Amino acid sequence: MRSSKSCRIALPPSRMLWDKGVGEFVQASQPPSSDGQIARFVLVGAPDRENPASIPPSFVKEWHGTGVVEWWGHRNPSALVSAIRTLLDDPNLRVSMGIRGREIVMKEFSEEKVVRRTIALYRAMLDER
Repeated sequence: MRSSKSCRIALPPSRMLWDKGVGEFVQASQPPSSDGQIARFVLVGAPDRENPASIPPSFVKEWHGTGVVEWWGHRNPSALVSAIRTLLDDPNLRVSMGIRGREIVMKEFSEEKVVRRTIALYRAMLDER
């Protein structure tokens, strides 16, 4: 398993599908040893056996078993209900989380940054041609 030293978590907001970039996410979880661990890489959810692009369950289990990524499996409905109740019962927590969430979005996903990253991606793709 990954070290508990890193409290940052990278978690892709996608289903467990190859064409959603899960394979690339897993590759990114293994930086060169000189870089060290930058975050805990976590997959949540279950493979979709009916989708042809689904990650086979054996891959997910192997990645988790070897410590490449953490797999938290299915979301726990009881835990979700509890977390929602906590937010509903605590207006100060909602406000502070909302403020912090906005700060993160403004810092990491400003229009300028998104445009710059998109152009850099296009240039890299064109350079590969």
